[in-house]
Amino acid sequence: MGIGLVGLGYMAFEAKRNSVLTHELSFQKISKHSNGFTIYFISDVHARCISEEMLQSVGTCDLIIIGGDFTEKGVPLHRTEENIKRLKALCNQIYFVWGNNDLEVNTHLLVKLFNKYWITILDNQVSRIMVKNQFISLVGVNELQYPIDYYSFYKEIKQDDFVLLISHYPNVEDYLPLNHPFSLLLAGHTHGGQIRLGNFGLEERGSLKWKQQFASLVSNGYGTTLVPLRLGAPSETHLIEINKK
Repeated sequence: MGIGLVGLGYMAFEAKRNSVLTHELSFQKISKHSNGFTIYFISDVHARCISEEMLQSVGTCDLIIIGGDFTEKGVPLHRTEENIKRLKALCNQIYFVWGNNDLEVNTHLLVKLFNKYWITILDNQVSRIMVKNQFISLVGVNELQYPIDYYSFYKEIKQDDFVLLISHYPNVEDYLPLNHPFSLLLAGHTHGGQIRLGNFGLEERGSLKWKQQFASLVSNGYGTTLVPLRLGAPSETHLIEINKK
């Protein structure tokens, strides 16, 4: 009985962690006129309140990416708005892609809330921005609409852009053409399996993987689903420092 309670307590602790993992990535596509830029990536918030102390530990960043499942059924709208306010205090430039649980709520009200705080929703579209002398093409893909017409995205991407692919779903990578322009994929959804027994889990543990000049970062996510517990796949967010190779 005592061991079981300790185990549950540890799993609850894993689920409530406020971790910021730092990744330093270098790419040839970064302009010689740029000193690089930083991205704060958070995915799968679900019902959690984002820790202000955690965000303060980030310091500064140039843009924030929300990788879907920012909310779910039963989460009050005022909590979602408070989470937005806390992210806006860190950085004004925020981009969002839809997750499956976001669609459980009143999406009209959620969109209205995002518009109120000038958060850009990337719904199968490209947003081209300039950050620290570097053009970045942010490509947001919604898995619910396959086959993905990547070539329509390519028309909006310039040759010297740093191209970032954002999707809630990691398996979007399986549909990429061989000669794609993307340098980095950011995804979530799987929670790293959420509850793992050693190396065994329902999903692969979150990780950063390299394939030549292409990097894929899949996050364990910040919140939980079904049960507020984690084991072997602790809660995490990410500060990504991108520099020239």
